[in-house]
Amino acid sequence: MRFKNLIPIVICLAFAGVALAEDSPHATENPNVLWYENFEGKSTTFDSGEISTVHASIEGGHAYKLGRGDADSKVVSASVDLSASTLKVPGGHDPRKINIQFMLWTEASGTLTFTVQTEKVSFTASKIMQQTKRWALFSVRSDDLRDEKGKRPGIDESWTSIEIQFDPGIQKLIPEVYIDDFLVSFDVSPAAVKQIVAERDRARALIQRSVDVSGFEFSPNSPSVLKNALKAARTQARPVSSAHSEKNFTAAVIGPTPQESEMLAKLCAAAGKSLGYSFAACQGADDKIIGGFDAAGKNLTEILQKTPAQFALLVIGPSDVSEADAATEKTGRIIERALAAGCIPILCLPPVVAANLSAEEQGLLQTFNVAVSAECDKRSIPYIDESFALKAADMASTWTPTALDGLAKLSVSCIKHISQNVKP
Repeated sequence: MRFKNLIPIVICLAFAGVALAEDSPHATENPNVLWYENFEGKSTTFDSGEISTVHASIEGGHAYKLGRGDADSKVVSASVDLSASTLKVPGGHDPRKINIQFMLWTEASGTLTFTVQTEKVSFTASKIMQQTKRWALFSVRSDDLRDEKGKRPGIDESWTSIEIQFDPGIQKLIPEVYIDDFLVSFDVSPAAVKQIVAERDRARALIQRSVDVSGFEFSPNSPSVLKNALKAARTQARPVSSAHSEKNFTAAVIGPTPQESEMLAKLCAAAGKSLGYSFAACQGADDKIIGGFDAAGKNLTEILQKTPAQFALLVIGPSDVSEADAATEKTGRIIERALAAGCIPILCLPPVVAANLSAEEQGLLQTFNVAVSAECDKRSIPYIDESFALKAADMASTWTPTALDGLAKLSVSCIKHISQNVKP
């Protein structure tokens, strides 16, 4: 960016009674910044193109490369479905004071067209970009946009999508075009935007965690994304249906088998005792401890109703690993059901090098991990890398009681970080 230089698979589900810690030093909200995307994450709500790290002219590591929508056209584009983003415009703001800006790099001159789509009509603005092979600022006010009748966007016309198109005109080449630091602001001068974004990036860096360093992935976007996703579910009542319901646990635990559910609950309780955390093995309809991913996935809402908790650890055994398409579908379904039930999912991916697995099975596991982590990145959902537990226990590929204890400690560490950035 330009403004700053099997082993078990754990799924954690956090209870919906949470909100962004507005008084936390990690809070990143600014009333003048309606939306900001610097493409430094692993995924983006932008579509039609791709996040790029290979172009030598890109400063800051990442940008977004516009893609071709039509094989017979030289026009390249990028688009955003605003229903999948946190941007709500006008959102009660005066459209005359809304500004959109982003950096642009193109290897050829051409016409850049910026389009905002509402439910009934499109509003556009175009500009000829003559600077090539260097970054240039594109800026447009909402008040500069026009529909085909020359009308400006109104305060009651909600934006549903945004599209950026670049047309090289009569030139024969299909140009490489990149955008970066896409920002929508309200009632703020362009000179002040740089400072606002720099402060935001510093706050984001305090929130972010990566699997390479911390053992779990937590995106700077996660607090606001999870807050918005759980807003509707936050007020849902959870019925009392068992003795467990007399107490709200920090985390409910579901292992591959009932025995492992009970064992992991005890290990997590020991690891989180000094923090005041409590853990309980989940129960089924017959009040017996349950285990298994399929059973948990089918009855997740009922299970969490019987064991109320802020978090739940769902441990998936090797037999639950599936092909990539099935893994993506299963992960998406679990995430959606969890969020609908007022829970935040956190997935923990298994080590690829595992004991008693053939090369074919390891390949399936690796493909599974890629599919699951991609789905998490797409939705800004945190996830854990279980190989950290093995490394901490000095184990190459085998789960031992010591390694399982490391997994419990890693899960508690992840819960602690979320609790510091998302509060009841």
